Amino acid sequence: MAAENEKSAINVAVIGCGGISNVHMRALGSVPYAKVVALCDVQKDRALSHMEKYGCAGAVAYGDYREAIAREDVDLVDIVTPHSAHARMAIDALNAGKYVLCEKPMATRKEDALAMIAADARRRLGIVFQNRYNQSARECKRLIESGALGKVRAVKANVTWHRGEDYYASDAWRGTWSQEGGGTLINQSIHTIDLLYCLCGPFHSIKGAISRDLLADAIEVEDNAHAVIKFESGVVGLLHASNNYGADDPPRITIHCEKGVLELFGDTLWRVDGDDVEVLVRRKPVTTGAKAVYGNSHETLIADFCACARSGGSFWLDGREGYHAIWAVLSIYESSLSNRWVRYEQPPAARP
Repeated sequence: MAAENEKSAINVAVIGCGGISNVHMRALGSVPYAKVVALCDVQKDRALSHMEKYGCAGAVAYGDYREAIAREDVDLVDIVTPHSAHARMAIDALNAGKYVLCEKPMATRKEDALAMIAADARRRLGIVFQNRYNQSARECKRLIESGALGKVRAVKANVTWHRGEDYYASDAWRGTWSQEGGGTLINQSIHTIDLLYCLCGPFHSIKGAISRDLLADAIEVEDNAHAVIKFESGVVGLLHASNNYGADDPPRITIHCEKGVLELFGDTLWRVDGDDVEVLVRRKPVTTGAKAVYGNSHETLIADFCACARSGGSFWLDGREGYHAIWAVLSIYESSLSNRWVRYEQPPAARP
């Protein structure tokens, strides 16, 4: 494979040419040794359009992802399809010996997420939780782990975005249990749930509820949710998520520590001590063409993953690390149906 030689290009197959693929294509374009050689979409004309838009000279368009991953010259498969296809495509690509970068959520069922982990014996899987690369999140984590503010006492998160009927009507897979796998939790809020784990985890158990409210006549899935999260540390966290707000408000995480409060607001980090507020990290303008609430860190994560593929190494944000957030999302759905707490269980190790 080309990845065995650090001086050679990394040949990439991008599977899925919908909205978020544009962010990935721009990010891949910023990696000098990454070359997109295959683009695939069930609507093949979208793949052809991407080839022209991003100047993919010599690339081939496919309508069937299996043809793209069967190519021996493909080193890395980037999966940016509707959610329900992620697990099947990732497992097929891993079995073909490829590095696989999978957009969130890694799967729409726990058993499929576990199957992805089991298939990743060579640790070539990466999950896209780009907010972990935000300077604000990294500094927040550093401060918590340093003990400078004492122990974490409480944490809460709010994700209030706007997704109207036009958004869900724009693609038939959105707003459905069978293809999107959920609503505000699995699509818009999962990044913030991942940060809750990253900053305060591991999880112990979770209890929550979902509802269809403003969009009840337009979608099958939830547009509102809340949950209580118990962490192994004994900390209790609160989560509120909604797609009914009138704007896309940057996600907010508030962490109360013994010696002050840390406030993550998008990619801005404040430290609050009584009436004193200090800006520790100031949000930078988005330069990747992504929505403002996405930030710039797709580019950093994708470059990092390409570097792993180029060197033949393992990516740190793999299936086991990405599992925690999808476990929490799916457990809130389960808890909403049963009105019971759901206890966290670690995924088994990858098969040898």
